[in-house]
Amino acid sequence: MSNRALHWAWELELPMSQKFVLIALADMADEAHSCYPGQKMLAKMVGGSVDTIQRALTGLEGRGAISRKRRFREDGYRTSDRYVLSVGEVLKPEKKLKPQNPTLDIPTQDSAPTLGRNLPHLRPQKQGGKNHQLTTREPSVNPDTAFDEFWKVYPRKAGKAAALKSFLKAAAAVGTEVLLEAVKRYASDPGLPREKRFIPHPATWLNQGRWDDEPEAGNGGQLGESVVLVHKLREEESREAFTGSRAIDAGAGF
Repeated sequence: MSNRALHWAWELELPMSQKFVLIALADMADEAHSCYPGQKMLAKMVGGSVDTIQRALTGLEGRGAISRKRRFREDGYRTSDRYVLSVGEVLKPEKKLKPQNPTLDIPTQDSAPTLGRNLPHLRPQKQGGKNHQLTTREPSVNPDTAFDEFWKVYPRKAGKAAALKSFLKAAAAVGTEVLLEAVKRYASDPGLPREKRFIPHPATWLNQGRWDDEPEAGNGGQLGESVVLVHKLREEESREAFTGSRAIDAGAGF
């Protein structure tokens, strides 16, 4: 990991998907500020799809934040690109570049023309049955603005970086609208504890899938107040027990 690259990536003002991918690259970068993860690996790291990774990489390249170099194995097969981070550079306005295809381990015409001619066209094959149909849920609201709204509404502001990572992963699974509607319900729940320390961190709330939770019974915060009261009673009992033990010890000394 290059600490300088990671600090640089965090400081840049970028759309959410691009920034998250750039931070992942910086986290893996060597001292020369370069790395060569596969796009599937990046998708797994940020909790998004390969299409999202492709668009983010293209946007970063258009801004001059990264450059990429193709890599090939000794047998001519193309492998993952090397990404070089432009650490310390001032970014340009994003240029609209054509997204590049995922880097697959297949020979290219330049490096292995004979093998390339003999390969069949690689196309997705349709298979019958519902169990073979894969669907990708596209975020119904732009993730770049959805997290800002989520963060504004959530009743406890703690661990923003972890919350961002969890939010992107959850949004890829259920969509941003589901998360935004759920957090608004949660924030307005009358059973919500009034002391923020008893409210889970936003990343915890997301990781536990609590957007599906039923709301607490409308009790004007009495449930939260009960938790606080129990906590305070236990603290008071501990103090009284400690004071009593000291008094006994003092009496035994006479």
